[in-house]
Amino acid sequence: MLDLYRRGYRNFLFFVNSAQIIEKTKENFLNPASAKHLFAPQVRIDDKPVDVRAVETFEAASGDAINIHFTTIQGLHRRMMEPKENAVTIEDFRDYKVVMLSDEAHHVNAETKNTLTKSEADDKASWEGTVSEIFGQHPENMLLEFTATVDLGHEAIRAKYRDKILYDYSLRQFREDGYSKDIELRQADLPPAERMMQAIVLSQYRRKVAEVKGIHCKPVILMKSKTIKESAENEAAFTAMVEGLSGDALDALRGASEGDETLSRAFGFIMGERAMSSADFARELQGDFAPEKVVNVNNPKDLETQQIQLNTLEDRNNEIRVIFAVDKLNEGWDVLNLFDIVRLYDTRDGKANKVGKTTMAEAQLIGRGARYFPFFAPDQPDAAPEKRKYDSAVDNPLRTLEELHYHCSHNPKYIQDIRNALRETGMLDETARTVRLRLKDSFRQTSLYLNDHVWVNDRVKNPRDEVTGLSAYQIDSHFTYPNLMTGRVTEASAFGGGQLSLKPSGREPISRDLKLADFGRATLSFTMDANDFFHFAKLRDFFPKLASTSEFVTSDTYLGGVTVSVRALPDDLDNLTARQKRDITQYVLHQIESGVKRESVEYIGTKDFKPYKISDRFTDKVLKLRIEGETGLSWTESNVPGLDQIDLGSKDWHAYDDSYGTDQEKHFIKYMNDQADRLREHYDNFYLLRNEKAVKLFDFDTGRAFEPDFVLFLRRKEDETSTILQLFIEPKGNHLRPQDDWKQAFLTQLKAKARLETVFQGRYYAVLGLPFFNETGQTNSDFKAAFEKQALGV
Repeated sequence: MLDLYRRGYRNFLFFVNSAQIIEKTKENFLNPASAKHLFAPQVRIDDKPVDVRAVETFEAASGDAINIHFTTIQGLHRRMMEPKENAVTIEDFRDYKVVMLSDEAHHVNAETKNTLTKSEADDKASWEGTVSEIFGQHPENMLLEFTATVDLGHEAIRAKYRDKILYDYSLRQFREDGYSKDIELRQADLPPAERMMQAIVLSQYRRKVAEVKGIHCKPVILMKSKTIKESAENEAAFTAMVEGLSGDALDALRGASEGDETLSRAFGFIMGERAMSSADFARELQGDFAPEKVVNVNNPKDLETQQIQLNTLEDRNNEIRVIFAVDKLNEGWDVLNLFDIVRLYDTRDGKANKVGKTTMAEAQLIGRGARYFPFFAPDQPDAAPEKRKYDSAVDNPLRTLEELHYHCSHNPKYIQDIRNALRETGMLDETARTVRLRLKDSFRQTSLYLNDHVWVNDRVKNPRDEVTGLSAYQIDSHFTYPNLMTGRVTEASAFGGGQLSLKPSGREPISRDLKLADFGRATLSFTMDANDFFHFAKLRDFFPKLASTSEFVTSDTYLGGVTVSVRALPDDLDNLTARQKRDITQYVLHQIESGVKRESVEYIGTKDFKPYKISDRFTDKVLKLRIEGETGLSWTESNVPGLDQIDLGSKDWHAYDDSYGTDQEKHFIKYMNDQADRLREHYDNFYLLRNEKAVKLFDFDTGRAFEPDFVLFLRRKEDETSTILQLFIEPKGNHLRPQDDWKQAFLTQLKAKARLETVFQGRYYAVLGLPFFNETGQTNSDFKAAFEKQALGV
């Protein structure tokens, strides 16, 4: 929308097929106080404030604002057929160019399908025909459609969109990129009330884990019924179950869950680690799941008024914990803190191993709930809050905030149906596997593991100590202004009769270099005040040695040394107006701002490395891996030639009991095995450790985080001290080289730039890095040469 505003569009029509979605959408677009507000509190485009407004007609639209008309397509269709005063009419779309935003746009395709269901036939009458008519009213109208369920498997729909899809981001890719929760299917051969009890225990466990880690998270449960009548009955049963909760009931549930790893972990944390008595836990659940914190959304009239409440379930002041529903939330529901869906019925509509319509709708609802709940992980401060962080540590307590549990009865045929549906939508990866990577007992008993250290650096905010002017950001002090109107007017005959100048000047335009400071302090100050970037507090972030705004304006190292080339008629250059001076200054400031932001670095990696106990950083790991090529396959399952001749479990130098890495990682371990005898000639012992988020390094220049795949420790005992060389090593496939070459450059800088206490606790340490290892790549000669020199001293 902001980009289209720049292109001259001011009027936007947002439409959707469901009235219940409208109110929450208005909140997202118009209310800056909403947690899901889509814009900055103050929208500025080209340094000018822009309002985002709701309008009833485009006649009332402002030429400087983003004007949005919100409607259901059914309501819009009625207004097109029965025009009324002060309402949008077909003429509005004829007189004004409009951007049409179609949400849940799969409803627009009813006419495209050859065979229509009754609901699709209704959609055809009210949706597609009206949309097409509006779209055709103005040659510059634009239609943007958004949907998560476009049926590209349908030949006619696929043909319709073949040359129109701007971006197709599948749920499968969304999940693989880490933006979703992982889905866990929980089968329980229990009646609905007991499945609901399990769900509230797990929900409270999530809340407590988050609280302990300083994260605000109020988990929500969706109780899914088949009919409205059953939903009301289930709600009453839930209320009775919560009111009757007792310590004895929870003790009984805990005793019965000994074989349930997930539920046992929850009880162990709450009643073991946190030492809460079962009676106190029961009272807490009664308070957190009281009737006022439960909502039923099956009444369509109530649902419209509840939309804002349902759209703000993540807010601190929203206490809703449980939602009872049938199918009212299948579309248009944006929720991030839904962690449990409890299916309270036991029917299936799948036949002959084909996914039924109801099951597919359930899978789509699971996909909606699987949206990731963003949080900052205390142990991973640099990790993106909106992506999964614990695929490589699924035994971490915070992993529970990355999982959605779908609770259902024990019905193997239904489970197969829902698995098939989730696989079709892309939300279930059948190649995923959970493995345990263990440190060998022999390694745990070594002196290196018990007493020695791994050295890593840290990331700090860039002090920008060396920044003394614009040149520090590679900004040239000379600019060229693209255009200044000459004031010339010409006429030409349509029949080729030549050209007549109506304002002859006698002179041609020339270029002249002007000093920006000569425009005057008032012009520069006015233009800088209009741009937040040039306020003094912001400037100091990028220019810490700057003493004042006056210095920035007058000093030759800042604006005082800036010149700008302007082309115009000599008279115009001699008599620039105040507006022209402001426009030229604004252009130059934009160029400076862009240059500073492009070249600036927020963080840098320190050159000082600090020691951390190896035993604290390298531990057993539970990993969730996606089998892709060699990744996810164990050493004995590998297809890499020659590995079957190496018993990795018996190699004391390989610290972990297995390897599930890429083909290049396994090739590297094989290479290390080939070098073992040579290394023993130089060192008393050596150990190779797979780095599964155990240590992280930070690029010296930009502070980018980097986790090298392996750390190799080489230990040589001398007369009074031990020498320990620590080598960071990264096997790398050729397809990853272009975006990762900075990592290789960083690794090869370690020997020269890393600073550490060379003698620490009676041991001599050195930190080194090697070029990328690639068994089949050209770079492997560089790796082998560096390994020979740094590890073997050859």
